[in-house]
Amino acid sequence: MASQATQGQPTPERFFNTINAYQQTEAMKAALELGIFTTIAAGDTNATGIAKRCQCSERGVRILCDYLTIHGFLTKEGDQYALAPESVLFLDRRSPAYIGSAIDFLLTPRLREGEPAYDGRRPSWRHRHRRGHTRI
Repeated sequence: MASQATQGQPTPERFFNTINAYQQTEAMKAALELGIFTTIAAGDTNATGIAKRCQCSERGVRILCDYLTIHGFLTKEGDQYALAPESVLFLDRRSPAYIGSAIDFLLTPRLREGEPAYDGRRPSWRHRHRRGHTRI
């Protein structure tokens, strides 16, 4: 989608995209934690079926899935949701190309709260290994 700014007219689009980016992040995090993409790939394609399988409220699932549809991660026809091609490949937990687990690293509290991901100390498995414990 071309923004108006690239056509020479000033627009607040960049500002609003930036301040609302957290909503996209939190929606993706919720969808991955709940298994929304994998559930849809497995055949539960309406809000009722997705909610039942994910053990969530139907209203909440519908709101989340509609949001994911607006942002291109899902498609919707009537009350049936389907995965967009990128979601099939990268967001279904059963796919060998699944990248959803990256969110666990990228959204760790240490990174989100501005702490360094690495504080200079040795990882605990190395420390145990050097003291004679077996490597895991």
